[in-house]
Amino acid sequence: MDYFLMRELISELFENPREFLRKLRVKPNVAKIEVKSYIGQETTRYVEKRLKEAEDDGDIKAVLLVIDSPGGSSYHSFRLSHRLRKSKKPVYALIENFGASGAYQVACASEKIIAGEESIVGSIGVVGASLLNYKGLLEKLGIKYILVKAGKHKWGLNQYGEIDEEVLSNRQKMVDSDYERFVGDVAEYRGLERDVVEGYGDIYNAQDVLGTLVDKIGYEDEALDAIKEGLKLEKVKVKSPRSIKNLFGLSLFYAGTKDEINGFFSQSSQAVYRA
Repeated sequence: MDYFLMRELISELFENPREFLRKLRVKPNVAKIEVKSYIGQETTRYVEKRLKEAEDDGDIKAVLLVIDSPGGSSYHSFRLSHRLRKSKKPVYALIENFGASGAYQVACASEKIIAGEESIVGSIGVVGASLLNYKGLLEKLGIKYILVKAGKHKWGLNQYGEIDEEVLSNRQKMVDSDYERFVGDVAEYRGLERDVVEGYGDIYNAQDVLGTLVDKIGYEDEALDAIKEGLKLEKVKVKSPRSIKNLFGLSLFYAGTKDEINGFFSQSSQAVYRA
C-alpha cells in the first residue's frame, strides 16, 4: 500500500474514529474509470468491462471517466464512444493533461466535460498516413529499387518507388469517411454546428474552448460537484471498480489496466468522499 495513504488512514482512524467509520458506511455512488493510455484494444476492453460493472451495481448513480490520453485508433475511439452513449448510467468526463483526437471523441460522448485550464483538448481530425517518397533521390544517386509483390494495388504507398494514385485516392476516402463521422458525432453530442466543429482541428487549452468543446473548468472536485448538481445527489463518494481488504479488514478501492497496475503494493488509490 502507498505509504502516504496508509499514514493518512491510520491518522484519521485514531483522531476521529466515528467520522472514519461513518465514511466507510456510506456506499460509493460514483464509479471512477480511467483512460490514461493510447486508446486501443486493451484500454477499450478495460473501460467496457468497468462500465458494465458500474451499470450492474445498484448503488452506482454515475460514472466519472477520467481521461489523460492523446488519442488512439479510429476503430477503438468510435467503439468506445458508441458504448458510452449507450451507458445505463450517466457518464461525466474529466480531462486531465490530454483529451485530444480520439480521446476527445470518447469524452464528447459524456453528459458533461470538465477540464483544467491547462488541459489540452481538440485535434478533431484523422491522420491516415504520413510518409516521404525517396524515388527521385534514389534515381539521382543511381540506386535501383526492386520490389517483389503480387496484387495490382499492393504496396501502393511505396516510399522508394512509384506512388499508386488509385491507392492514394482510396486512402484519402477512408480518412475522409472517418473524419466526417468524427465531426458528425462531436456536432451531435455537443450540440454544435458542423462548421464550428471543423474549425477545431488544432489542439487548444480547455479555457479557450469553454462553452464549445468543454462545459466546465476544474479538476476532480469540480467534476464531482457537477455530478452532484446534475443528478441532485445529497452526497457523492467515488469508488474504483475493484476492491481489496487492507490489514484492518476495511475496504479500499483501486482501478487500472495491467499496464497501470503492477500489484497493490506499487499503486493504490483510496475511496474519495465528498459531502
